[in-house]
Amino acid sequence: MITSAFVWGGIDLGTQRAEHESTLLDGASDDDGGGGGDENDFKVEWPRVLRQATFGVLVNATVTHYWWGWLNSALPLRTNGATLAKVAADQLFAAPIYYACFHAYTGAALGESPPEIAQRVEQRLLPTMQGVWVVWPWVHFVNFKYVSVHNMLAVAQVTNLFFNVFVSHIGNKQMDTDSGEAMVSAAVT
Repeated sequence: MITSAFVWGGIDLGTQRAEHESTLLDGASDDDGGGGGDENDFKVEWPRVLRQATFGVLVNATVTHYWWGWLNSALPLRTNGATLAKVAADQLFAAPIYYACFHAYTGAALGESPPEIAQRVEQRLLPTMQGVWVVWPWVHFVNFKYVSVHNMLAVAQVTNLFFNVFVSHIGNKQMDTDSGEAMVSAAVT
């Protein structure tokens, strides 16, 4: 759980820095609402880091541990067929629920109203899942096929060192009040 908190919170620190650098490269400044400015304007949003770390502790570590434990007890074989069934169950059932909960949690932690939270989930879930489905089926196949249940979370945390940059960015991105189309195209590109 502590590792998960450090991964989720620490990655958000890096994501914030990368977002700041991106606004500098785009030529945005504080005057145009871009949040950029110069190199010295960077300030860490500590509440955001704490939100991410808290999600890592309360949800990521515990849910993943119990879900994978259940999957391995339900499908104990490590054949290719059983492994593919675990990956399919994880990616088609658990992952959309997990990431919908992540986006709802973020909205609730930001004090958004229930309709705003619903809009947040609606706009962010598809681009998040597109990223998930590029990375995680491969990781999970190796994880479910070759790694012991006790070490699976460690493999996932190493992958999260890279993947959570994407999740943090999508989860904390300014919402489009009209539709999620712009966010989907931004996530895909």
